[in-house]
Amino acid sequence: MESYNDVKVSIIVPVYNAGELLRPCLASLTGQTLRDIEIILVTDCPTDGSDKVCEEFAAKDNRIKILRNDHNLHIGESRNHGLKIARGEYVGFSDDDDYQEPYMYEHLYRKAKANDYDMVVSMDTHVEQGRAFTMNIPKEADVNPRDYLLRDLLSEGAERHDFPLCTNIHPHLYKRSIIEQNSLVFGDTRKITAEDRLWNIQFFLKSRNIGILREQLYYHRNNPNSEGLRKGSGYRTEEKILAYLTGIYHLLIREQATDNFEQDFLIGASNELMNLLGYSLTMDKDLSKFLKLRKRVRHLPFGRNAIKFWHRPDSCPSSLLRSMIRLTI
Repeated sequence: MESYNDVKVSIIVPVYNAGELLRPCLASLTGQTLRDIEIILVTDCPTDGSDKVCEEFAAKDNRIKILRNDHNLHIGESRNHGLKIARGEYVGFSDDDDYQEPYMYEHLYRKAKANDYDMVVSMDTHVEQGRAFTMNIPKEADVNPRDYLLRDLLSEGAERHDFPLCTNIHPHLYKRSIIEQNSLVFGDTRKITAEDRLWNIQFFLKSRNIGILREQLYYHRNNPNSEGLRKGSGYRTEEKILAYLTGIYHLLIREQATDNFEQDFLIGASNELMNLLGYSLTMDKDLSKFLKLRKRVRHLPFGRNAIKFWHRPDSCPSSLLRSMIRLTI
């Protein structure tokens, strides 16, 4: 058993029904070359015995702390519970079915300390059915990492014509003092979606010194039992997507950041809103539902302006989408 005085990194892991993937996840965390860490496991009322596996690992490693939710809070509030007891200089996050390179937190921490970074961004690899895909961070981000990554996230990767780089929180490291000084919390995923994107947006807005570590360190499994993919989980409903976009809109206003980032937000919001409208019209095939959604979009404080970004011919090739836009704005 390890003993330590100073915690360099706190790693927060919400645990639900991870099944057979939980053991390799915990083994990769306890096997980190950076030993001065604490691993905070937040058990969210699992029904598959995952809580017993957590207790088994905790009995062998005193760096593991277990928090037990009284009822199922989902991933956002579970992370918030972990943040309340975190003691590390920096904070990292892991899902209960993923795994890391053994040197992940050592490399991130050394990079952060060497430059007094508020946050260090690294790369994750998505693993599914034997296939792997890694998001690479372009060199253009080096000029001003904070603004580049924030604009990319708000616009949903529009400039690169790709998926946004900082969608997930897992491969990164965050300075805990920034979190505490600004009372940063995750959105409640029972009410809002994309809580990790919203977390990164608010952290970027509060940060000034962000570093990039171009190393492949974190492996994200596309597990069908995870909250985001689990059938019936309701992770990305219409209500939650609109709450997410509205949350960003009000965040930018509170932070007086609309002058710099409003256009990026409207580009990203147009993508989300058009996807919602398109799904309603072409998949649900329920005109009444579509008209209700159209009305909701029009009454959003940013709805009409966001949809106008789809008026441009280069971003709206489909005649169906053009018809939808004419109905919506």
